Amino acid sequence: MRSVSPRHGLVLAMAMLTIFYVKSGTVSFFPLSAAQSMAFSRSWKPPPPRAARMQRLQRMNQGRKSLCSSCNRPRTAAMVACGTSSSSSYQRERGLDFLTGDAFYRAESAQSRDLAVLAALVHRNDTGQLDVLDLMSGSGVRALRYFRQAQADSVWANDWNHRNQPALVSNAFAGLTGESPQSALERVEEILGNDAHSWKPEGLRRNAYDLKKGNRKATVSQMEASRLLASCYLREQFFDLVDVDSFGTEAPLRLAIECVKFGGLIYLTSTDGLASAGHRPEKSLAAYGAYMSHQPFVNEQGLRMVIGSAVREAASQGKIATPLFSLYSSHGPVFRCMLRITRSRKWPREHYGFLAHNHVTGESRVVPWEQLMTGKLHEKQHQEKGGRLVMSGPMWTGPLHDETFIEAMQTAASELGWTGNGVEDPSLFQSPKTRSKPLEEVLEVLQEESNLQLRPWYIHTKDVARIGKMADAPRRDELIEALREAGYAAARCHIERAAFRTSATMAETIKTWEEHVKGSS
Repeated sequence: MRSVSPRHGLVLAMAMLTIFYVKSGTVSFFPLSAAQSMAFSRSWKPPPPRAARMQRLQRMNQGRKSLCSSCNRPRTAAMVACGTSSSSSYQRERGLDFLTGDAFYRAESAQSRDLAVLAALVHRNDTGQLDVLDLMSGSGVRALRYFRQAQADSVWANDWNHRNQPALVSNAFAGLTGESPQSALERVEEILGNDAHSWKPEGLRRNAYDLKKGNRKATVSQMEASRLLASCYLREQFFDLVDVDSFGTEAPLRLAIECVKFGGLIYLTSTDGLASAGHRPEKSLAAYGAYMSHQPFVNEQGLRMVIGSAVREAASQGKIATPLFSLYSSHGPVFRCMLRITRSRKWPREHYGFLAHNHVTGESRVVPWEQLMTGKLHEKQHQEKGGRLVMSGPMWTGPLHDETFIEAMQTAASELGWTGNGVEDPSLFQSPKTRSKPLEEVLEVLQEESNLQLRPWYIHTKDVARIGKMADAPRRDELIEALREAGYAAARCHIERAAFRTSATMAETIKTWEEHVKGSS
């Protein structure tokens, strides 16, 4: 018998296995004969090496550079203005046109971009300088807005998606030059080839492109976020604002904090609602160092989980991370937190602990590390009424917003004339339920939530009715007013429309509402 090489022997053995196929809705099978298997093994060829595959892809791409039938220009990825890319479109946000390209665009996120621009503008007004690193820029709409609306001195727009380079270049460079993104798109190849300076950051293999106008500069790159941050840190290039719009829980937090100037800002993101809600505690523990349980205020847990992780990481570097504002959006869900990084060895550990909730009594409480170590967790009222404390943490238990900074953002929004949600086409929203609240209302609610007397969780009116055995849930605004008249601090909640915040316990809240109802009847 003719000898068979190891390669052909492996293929022969695989080919002798049963082959399945579907015919008329039933599955039949038959084995190949030895002759058929040998013929199959001789015809099989191993895949070409990586270099050969890359050369073939380059030849295919060169062949695609034919003339577009719509605009009679080279059919490259840059020329999407004429409609050659079905995934690309022009949108308008806060009066600015931009190109979405192949990036994932959501109108619901316009509100978080509004707040980011306002925070950046406040920082620039206070310090006189604004250098921004938009680490995961997507289409570059944030870079465009930082230039035009926050008067940034420089913006580095980076995104790993190479297919979206034309949109990223067009939006970022248009923000600097003042031209329209469409005009910049039409000459993308000219900008990258002639106008922009191409250079290779230290330790990286890909080039970045700089475009200067006076003392201002725009930089565009397509690099892995962690590598870019490491390169910036090694070159001692630091930023007034590092915007990390990451997906899921993956974010290079340590390196991002390292690249923020002392006194600068970092804008963090998480979209892992399952981890923050206690459905994947092993994921939250791995990513944020916090074991999350399912609580009535799970959406606030997400914000406090992100802030707590940043506060702990900053403390390990001899820095303090202070929340300036926090925003929860239900369409993801999306948790976004803006923090200021300052230099200090003394960090606010008194605001880094655990939140516990009793699902029977409806009471919640902060559990500091000292009580956790001594084991004194149960209050007398919990022991009397039954139930057990379900804990989550460690996380941030301090204020979610800075009152003075929110006031400055309100002033900036008023000077810009910003009202509404900033999206001119309501059809872009997924549904009426996910449509953002007007910006002025959001800032008002954030201002109310800045009251330091409020407890670090919200209460839903339906939980008040359940614990208090009421026929109907209290009306939120009326309940807030009743609590204030009784001497408690109370405020609306931006996370849940039917929720509120207060300095009162659940028992005190129920008693206050019952007395209010009796007094009104």
